[in-house]
Amino acid sequence: MAWWKSAEICSILACPVCRGSLQVESNDAGQGMVACLNSQCGGVFPITGGVPRFLVGEARAEFLDRTDLPAGFRQHFRREIEEIQMREGTQRRTRRQYSQTWERIYLYNYRGMPSNSGRLLSLGTFQAFIGDVPFGNGELILDVGCGLGRFVACSSHLAPKAIIVGMDLSSGVDYVYRVARHFNEQNLARCLAVQASIFAPPFKREFDVVYSFGVLHHTPDPKKAFEECLKLTSNGGKTVVWLYGNDFKVSHPWVWNLVHLARQFHSKLHPDLLWAFCNLYGLSAPLLKWRYDFSISKARFFWLDNLSNPYNAVFAREELLSWASDLRPSVGSYEVDKLFGGWRVAAKVE
Repeated sequence: MAWWKSAEICSILACPVCRGSLQVESNDAGQGMVACLNSQCGGVFPITGGVPRFLVGEARAEFLDRTDLPAGFRQHFRREIEEIQMREGTQRRTRRQYSQTWERIYLYNYRGMPSNSGRLLSLGTFQAFIGDVPFGNGELILDVGCGLGRFVACSSHLAPKAIIVGMDLSSGVDYVYRVARHFNEQNLARCLAVQASIFAPPFKREFDVVYSFGVLHHTPDPKKAFEECLKLTSNGGKTVVWLYGNDFKVSHPWVWNLVHLARQFHSKLHPDLLWAFCNLYGLSAPLLKWRYDFSISKARFFWLDNLSNPYNAVFAREELLSWASDLRPSVGSYEVDKLFGGWRVAAKVE
């Protein structure tokens, strides 16, 4: 059953602008609209490919401008499309780069893959990230920055009766349902992909588990993004994130500074030109053997990940521990543990 036919799933959603209730209209092809019922707001958000696009500001304008909306719905957005400011901002570049990145990763890793063949590739990693967080039968689970949705699929496998929501600012969400089919197609009806920002989340209900692995350090304000994750977590629920550590920055500061300068240049390039550079840089795979055992193909994606986003924060454990004092008393237990060269931060909301 399509998510828009489920009252249970629709009840999770809210207007990202005013938190008002929504009315969902969609055809069987997953094309439609989500309209805010608050007359003072009147927000209207498109549904394309079965994904509600809760974008605001510049992100919304860019999406409406480049998307071929159904004729019956396009009239609702014509004025916004005509008012688009043709300017290139940092958020737009970040979203554009990641949209292209996720498309290339999907084509490289998943296209033509038979069902279930990818499960073991991600399930072990996901279980290491999520740790001892219990997955029962009836939870609401949110994946912040879900990308292609491989961890959405892992959550669905581990908690088949839960509702799993994957949220990402980029168009990587277009692939969530396809990737989920590789893992566990029978639970697909309880998965929902939404395109939205953690700084303007479109939810009215709180989640039992909120996680974000390898994402928040790519936002302009990782601490605020973490606080937004906590706000979306119910009392007694748990938020778990994984963030980059600063070990390499401390041990090899000159290399770090060089890559940082390169990132500021490369992140401004058109995605196709950036990918051309990364194909060239992939030839450096033999030179990276001292730290990474990469093939040339994997080295291309290594450089793409490191050069595509202008935001790339790293953290010392002490800095992450200091966040806890600013979060009291809404946070009970708070843990920061070393994992995969970075930090796993787990907080229980009270």
